[in-house]
Amino acid sequence: MDKIQQMHGVEFNWKGDESDLMRGKEYGLIADEVAKVAPSLVTFENNQPQGVKYSKVVALLIEAMKHQQKEIDELKSNMPKKRGRKPKTQG
Repeated sequence: MDKIQQMHGVEFNWKGDESDLMRGKEYGLIADEVAKVAPSLVTFENNQPQGVKYSKVVALLIEAMKHQQKEIDELKSNMPKKRGRKPKTQG
């Protein structure tokens, strides 16, 4: 969960010719930032981060969600039970 919290999603436009297939608004992570947190999630060329291995990020996200759900379940179990409201009587 700590690793996920250190990553920042970004919105960006690909650089390049307008005829490129990869153009327009995209969403992702910055490889340089991810490399500082989890180098195994990044591809490198000449020791420089080049891209994010998004298929591996998914596994990290799944585990973080499981951890978060466990915390939610624990908090729910510690909450007092709701009592039913008595219906209002007319008259």
